[in-house]
Formats: sequence, structure tokens, C-alpha cells
Amino acid sequence: MTEDELRDQISPIPDHEYFSFCSADMSWEPAFTRAYIAFRHAEDVFFFRDKFDGYVFVDSKGNESPALVEFAPFQRIPRSKPKYPNNKVNTLESDPDYETFLKEFENPPTFVPQTLEVTLIEIERRQRELEANHGAPKQTTPLIEYIKKRKEERKMAREREKEMRRRREEERKKRLDEDRQREDEKKRLRQEKSAEKKKRDDSKKFEAPGSVKVSIDGGRRRCYSLPWCTRRATGSRPMHQAEGYWRSWMPAE
Repeated sequence: MTEDELRDQISPIPDHEYFSFCSADMSWEPAFTRAYIAFRHAEDVFFFRDKFDGYVFVDSKGNESPALVEFAPFQRIPRSKPKYPNNKVNTLESDPDYETFLKEFENPPTFVPQTLEVTLIEIERRQRELEANHGAPKQTTPLIEYIKKRKEERKMAREREKEMRRRREEERKKRLDEDRQREDEKKRLRQEKSAEKKKRDDSKKFEAPGSVKVSIDGGRRRCYSLPWCTRRATGSRPMHQAEGYWRSWMPAE
């Protein structure tokens, strides 16, 4: 059946925005002619289905063909004119994947039979898997493999995060130790400076005379140097008076 014959038998076609006719490919068995129609209104879809679903079409040669009306698996329609030209048209023969497929198809790998030992090992492995799975064969699917892969990735991410936390904790402890050592060094220096200052103050306090006390011991005059704080307690006299007193009582040699 041609497109014109189909249009004549289904006319008038309800308001639509797309119509595509695909003639039958006789190299396939069975071969079907297809037509794709995109209606603008939903009620037209149901009206067309009720009218032509199971309808018997007759072509110019008198061949009768019952029709089957159903929703298209893909509801989008192609653009009337492509925006960009397709650069992959007529490039299948130069495609690397297609060339690899042709090489493998023309030169299939040779089958090498397994040895008896390898076969026994494979049977024992399968037997262990059955025992581990309570007699059920171990099955794997792409979803299971994906879940396993995601589980391994999450495990590795946790290990990396754990290692990063450990390193950060070690660096923090190292910084705290360095800060503590600096504080101890500063404290030690302050204590040394304080001890030196106290030592200097004590030496100045006991070395600088504040008054002089003169006494007579066995006919000999002795001069004692006393700090200022002991002046009143010992009854000592000021320096200038003590010197005059000492000179007045000191015999000439």
C-alpha cells in the first residue's frame, strides 16, 4: 500500500501536526507498512483509534490488510528541518568500533579446551558457592555490580576522610606542643630576668652604704658600713657627721 492509497482511505484526517509514512521492507518477514500521525487534540486520538483499529485496508492489487492502531513508543516528533547537518552520515565503514567488530567477526578467537585440573578447580569453586548460598546459584546483575561498586567507593571515601581527620589531629597536636614549648621558654626567660633583677637589687641594697658607725675596740677605731634602714635602730649618724667624728678621734700616725 502506498501513502496516497492510505490517505484516501483514512481521509479526512483530523487536525494534526505530523504525518509520516513508512512502506514495508519486503526483506523482512513479516513486513508491515507503518504510518505515524501526531494529532493536536487528545479527543481526535481516541476517535481515530475507535474508527480504524481493526479496519481492513485494501490496496490497488486487492490485498486486504487489517490495521492496528496504538500509541507510538516514542511520543516526540522530529523537527521539520535539522538545525545542523549530521556529520556521521555514511561514515559507518570508517568508525573505529565498527572496524573492531568486523575484525573480531572475521577472525573469531580460537577456543582452547580447559585441562582436567582447571575443570576440577572450577567445579569445586561452584560447589563452595552453592554451599555458601544455601544451594542457590550465585547470580549477579548490573544493578548488583553497581551497588557493590558504590559500596566500595563509599568505603574508600570513608577511609580517606578518616586519614584526613587523623592528619589534621596530628597537626593540631603538633601546633599545641610547639605553642606550649614557646610559652615555657618565655616563662623561663621571664623567671631568669626576674631572678637577675632581684639579685642586682639585693646587691645594691647591701653594698651601698647609707650610714657609718664608728666604735672603739681596744683603743682602735673601727668603721662599719650599714644600710639606710638600720640607721635609727643602731643609732648611727649621717655620713658627713660620722666622718668628722671619725677624723676628730682618729690619732695622727
